[in-house]
Amino acid sequence: MITRSGTPLCPAWCIALHLDADETLHYGASREVSVVTRAPAPHRERQHAFALDTLVLVQHQEHHERVPWVAILLRGGPVLDLTADSARRLGANLADASAR
Repeated sequence: MITRSGTPLCPAWCIALHLDADETLHYGASREVSVVTRAPAPHRERQHAFALDTLVLVQHQEHHERVPWVAILLRGGPVLDLTADSARRLGANLADASAR
């Protein structure tokens, strides 16, 4: 498959320009998800600290890999790097758990 960048074998979801012939990382458009997070309460306190955070989700794949990955980032750092199939299963289970 060829995308707008003209790179052969580029996945349909890839938005990388691939201007450098040695660039082998395919990546998709990032998505932001606003979440409320809770930090553990200090040892002697019962109140947890809450914060509004933004998770960033990015699909990516090196040219030599057989499967795409989904990186979940928080504050610019990695939290999880899952296969796309694992990310779908996680999403389905989160939806199921929150519906109960």
